[in-house]
Amino acid sequence: MYTISRVRYINKGFYPDQVGRAGKLPSMLANESYLQHVMVPSPWSSKGVFQLYLGWFSGDPIDLFPMTYTEKAKRMQNLTGGINGLVRNARKALRSGDNQWALELSSYALELNPDNFRARNLKRKALYALGEATSLTLANIIIKHFL
Repeated sequence: MYTISRVRYINKGFYPDQVGRAGKLPSMLANESYLQHVMVPSPWSSKGVFQLYLGWFSGDPIDLFPMTYTEKAKRMQNLTGGINGLVRNARKALRSGDNQWALELSSYALELNPDNFRARNLKRKALYALGEATSLTLANIIIKHFL
């Protein structure tokens, strides 16, 4: 049933990240407390439904010639004033509760300097915060990343 609701959003022309954030768990499932930790809808599972039916291309031309992760990290570094800027902004995001942004910025810093202790510590804290706030399946994936 959850997959069917996601396909409806796909048919309306939503992009993968929009499909993941649209809609909610059907009320017949959402009201069952024992399912909360295993059936919570997530953007990452919705992307899987999108790719199952449509493949890797979202319909947005940005997907046609993507930059490498390292190239994105270098450009983010330039925008923020270097690796210290990435780390500073990641710390600020973590303090404000924007854990996903803290994770992304610290990951860019680690891509460019894998030995950066401050970036590694911020990434660990962001992962832990994200893991605590999600389903058990995803929490396991997130928290195991740094074991």
